[in-house]
Amino acid sequence: MLNLIYTLPKDFFPEAGGQLVLRGLSEAEAVELLKQEGFRPYIRSFPCCQVLTGRIGVKIRTTKKRCPLPTSDAPTLIAVPLFQRFLDPQEVLSEEEILGIPIRWMLAERTRGTTTPSSVPQEPDASLAPPEEAVSAAPDQERDSPAPEKADT
Repeated sequence: MLNLIYTLPKDFFPEAGGQLVLRGLSEAEAVELLKQEGFRPYIRSFPCCQVLTGRIGVKIRTTKKRCPLPTSDAPTLIAVPLFQRFLDPQEVLSEEEILGIPIRWMLAERTRGTTTPSSVPQEPDASLAPPEEAVSAAPDQERDSPAPEKADT
């Protein structure tokens, strides 16, 4: 049974020596996984519930319960609707709006210890890193280096 959430809670972040493995999924893969495994929704946002209900085809209601931490035996599916504007918590979306909202799907698994699961590459591929992460070291180095001295002319 999968747990279904729409945001990454701070409790999911691993302690020292642990790992949080996120694997991206297509919408078709995610919906198939939900149908095969079954799921418990832990979603507090009404607009998110509307979007997921429209996409999955199963009525999802809001809840105030907290999602248990993901494990290798009980991973958590994260569905992140990418809303283009701020939504009122009780706003009712049209079917056209629901179907037009893109969703990013991720499967989260939290592991203990220093071993890396076999499905995760040992060395990250630099081509898969977002551009911000790939170039983030350069600005920090510039800030840490001493300012050049002005020459008197």
